[in-house]
Amino acid sequence: NCVLRMGMKDTYIKVIYPMMNRIGLLWMSDKISPAYEHFISNIIKQKMFVAIDSLPPAKSSGKTWLLFLPEDEFHEIGLLFSHYLIRQSGDKGIYLGSNVPLDTLLQTKTQINPSHLLLFFVHYNEPADLKEYLDVLNKNFSEVKIHVSGNAKLLGQLKTSQDIDWIHSVEDLEKQLS
Repeated sequence: NCVLRMGMKDTYIKVIYPMMNRIGLLWMSDKISPAYEHFISNIIKQKMFVAIDSLPPAKSSGKTWLLFLPEDEFHEIGLLFSHYLIRQSGDKGIYLGSNVPLDTLLQTKTQINPSHLLLFFVHYNEPADLKEYLDVLNKNFSEVKIHVSGNAKLLGQLKTSQDIDWIHSVEDLEKQLS
């Protein structure tokens, strides 16, 4: 009902994102079972896939974005919403989904030749491990603009090259798309 009344963007900002934060807090404090998060997440993902599928095809002159979650990352709602915004802007989005091994990503690079990478780090990892991962991406995708979003506390601890673009908000992503 919210998507019909407010559109996908406002629904995400005003309803989905706050709700998922609250569910995460309830889950971490053992107030609800993880089954609730999985159930709601899957309903949201279904709605997002429908919204993405309803968008017109990408412009042939647009940028190509490769979207994925690294290995051991499974929370894809933010990435799906980003895919929606990318497609809505007229750019091409290639959505690989969650838990993508690095070697698979490197193989995909030659086939797709993306101009942008977008990935999310949601669960907490050691900052040194993430820096190493981003350094490998930066080395192997030197001609590609890399955008990272996700866990603000974790991303704030990372010291990486200036080639990495931190997406802190929906507005940050929209600036990259305009």
